[in-house]
Amino acid sequence: MCKTWFSQGICEDMWVSVFLTSKVKVNVCCVYVPPYASEENLTAHLNNVSRIVDQHPNEYFFIVGDYNAPKLTWNFNTQKNCFVVSDISDPFGESLADTYNFLLLNQFNGILNSRGKLLDLVFSNIIGVNVTACDLPFVPEDPYHKSLNIEINLTDELNLKGKASYRTYKFHLANYDNINTELSNINWENLFHGLNTNESVSVFYTQLQQTIARNVPLKTVNNKYPNWFSRNTKKSN
Repeated sequence: MCKTWFSQGICEDMWVSVFLTSKVKVNVCCVYVPPYASEENLTAHLNNVSRIVDQHPNEYFFIVGDYNAPKLTWNFNTQKNCFVVSDISDPFGESLADTYNFLLLNQFNGILNSRGKLLDLVFSNIIGVNVTACDLPFVPEDPYHKSLNIEINLTDELNLKGKASYRTYKFHLANYDNINTELSNINWENLFHGLNTNESVSVFYTQLQQTIARNVPLKTVNNKYPNWFSRNTKKSN
C-alpha cells in the first residue's frame, strides 16, 4: 500500500509513502536540483523537506536524487557508518549539510562520477543502507551520474512473513450476561479513588481485559498471508 505526492518548482521532489506493515512506513523521495537553481529556490526545497519530515515523526525516510552540489566533499565516517561533509565551499552546500544533519538523515553514497564529483546523494534515517556501483546498468550510463545499487535492510524492524498462527477472541460466543454482571459488581468509585486520569484509564482497561479473558473463548487462526497483505488483497487472492 502506498500514496504519492509531488512538489513541483525549480527544485523537484516526488514522494511515495510505502506502508510495509500497519506500523512501519517508509517515505521515499526522488529529488532533482538543477545547477541553475537560485539560493531562494534551494532554501524553499530544503524547507519543504524539513516540513514533511517534521510532519511524520517516528517514520522512516529515504531521499535520493541529483543535488548538483559538486563543491561538497564527502568522507566516510567509520563511527557513523555514513558519509559526512568535510569541506564546504558554497552556501547551498552548507545549508544542505546543516538541514539533513538537523533532520538526523545520514548520507550513504560515496560513488564518484567519471569527473570525480559526487552529484547524486542518498539520505536516510535507516541504519541498514548500502550503496554500491552498478556493474550492469539497464540503460547507457550518464558520465555525470553513476548507476547505483541501493540496498535497504529493515529486517530488524519487520517480519514480512507474518506469524504462522495466532490466537483471537470469538466474541460471538461470549457470555455477555456474565460480563454485564461482573462489570456491574465492580465498585468503580473505590477503584478509581486517588488516581489521576491516566491511572484510572489503565485500571479500567485492566479490569475490562480480565473480564473478557474470563468470558470470551479463544480460537487459533492459521495465517497463510504476509503481514503486508491488506484485507482487499486477501479477498482477491
